[in-house]
Amino acid sequence: MGTVMLVVHAIISVILIYLSLKQMGKFAELGGAFGSGSMNTIFGRDKGLDAEGK
Repeated sequence: MGTVMLVVHAIISVILIYLSLKQMGKFAELGGAFGSGSMNTIFGRDKGLDAEGK
């Protein structure tokens, strides 16, 4: 019984990963819009404004 549950869980996990990666292609422009706008925020990659933004 445990082996069956493990196999079912693994199959469902692979399907969910595949579906989420497939959807990332559709909404890639939304991720880029939100990700690139956060570079000048305090929580962004550069930790604050650049010289032009100050």
